[in-house]
Amino acid sequence: MMPGFRFKTLAGKLTFILAAGSSIACALALWGAEEYRRRGIEAVQYASLVASGDDLTSRFARDEDKTARDLMQGRIFGARFLVRPPSRAQYDANLTGYLQQRLPASAAPIAFHGAVEDCIGDYRAVQASGARGFFKDLPECWLVIMRAPSGRLFTIGLPVPSVGHSAGLAFAPTALAITTLASLLIAAFVARMTLDFMRRLQDATRRFAEDINAPPITDHAPRDVRATYDAFNAMQQRIRTMMLERNDMLAAISHDLQTPLTRLRLRAEAMPASVEQTKIIADVAAMERMVRDGLALAQSRESSDDWAWLDIDSLLTSIVEDLREEGKVADLGRIDKICVRVKPSALARCLQNLADNAIRYGWAALFECIDSDGIVRIRIADKGPGIPDADLERMFLPFVRGEFSRSRQTGGTGIGLTIARAQAATFGAQVALANTRDGLTATVTLKGDVAANG
Repeated sequence: MMPGFRFKTLAGKLTFILAAGSSIACALALWGAEEYRRRGIEAVQYASLVASGDDLTSRFARDEDKTARDLMQGRIFGARFLVRPPSRAQYDANLTGYLQQRLPASAAPIAFHGAVEDCIGDYRAVQASGARGFFKDLPECWLVIMRAPSGRLFTIGLPVPSVGHSAGLAFAPTALAITTLASLLIAAFVARMTLDFMRRLQDATRRFAEDINAPPITDHAPRDVRATYDAFNAMQQRIRTMMLERNDMLAAISHDLQTPLTRLRLRAEAMPASVEQTKIIADVAAMERMVRDGLALAQSRESSDDWAWLDIDSLLTSIVEDLREEGKVADLGRIDKICVRVKPSALARCLQNLADNAIRYGWAALFECIDSDGIVRIRIADKGPGIPDADLERMFLPFVRGEFSRSRQTGGTGIGLTIARAQAATFGAQVALANTRDGLTATVTLKGDVAANG
């Protein structure tokens, strides 16, 4: 792998490794097969040469003169007499050693690799005469210098049948291309099959992030993958149980605190009118509001309503009309006619909280809805002083307020934006703040099922 080369996906990395490994393995296997075949052919040829050498040695031992005449006159089939080895003949140490081990020591054979015509003469003339099929597969020619019993040296051409084969098949361009293509296809299939369980786990994680009551993973899978799914399902169930227990505990605390707070408020109201009475009643009211807001925050990270298609125009129009009835400044800007698949109650609560913040701190709320290639952005702009850019993300933390006096007369408890973002997360949306020239704008971004609303 080249230095600095990186894969963006695990699937790409697996595909590359499997394809490269398969290609190398196939190339090595082909090379090994070719080498084994080459050695097998060489063994057959050497055995044929030893048999011819044995025959000639026996002939020389029986009648050297007659064997010499037969050689010179071409009467011994498969052996051709040469006066001396041609200058182009190449000495072969391997075959020389092989023959010296298997022929009598008196023969003292020396082997050369020659041309075809050294063994069978001018075969081109025969081909030109029309008998091309006779020399369809030309033999290989070996020249052997042998010593007769009298000490006389003979150079003999011994043709050996050639078994056609293509050398270097493992590294031929066509073979490499076919091997690489097949390896890529197999590797891509294996990578897809291997990572399919990760995609299912990713989908389940996303569903659980949006809905705490999402169903567990029930897909059939191999044993080791099934163990991963079971671990995820157990974690999901444990988190769901802890969240429900937390909500039940907060609900119980909220309910139990209502009684003593109510008694405190009644006793305070029964006190003679004074500055202290007013302060006590205000503190009790603040405590009641904090208890309610704390419970609302705990319940904001889940939404029990079902998914449904919602007309954004109707929802925003309804919110604006309600705000105007309360005497607040609210208006509609550009509204694209679309329907989105969301959790309606969660979206309505998210937008309501953002609108309350815009009016509380920016004195007005302008609603817009813009659809851009399936990405829906709902904007709520105010006319306030804005927030320092460094503090924009911090505003989503619980109990952090943009109005830093902490006065309950000028602001809430500081969880409106926290609840808005938590509610948006239940249907996969995102909430962000940005300063503009006229004030602060809160944007809800939805990426999912969108349909035009004629």
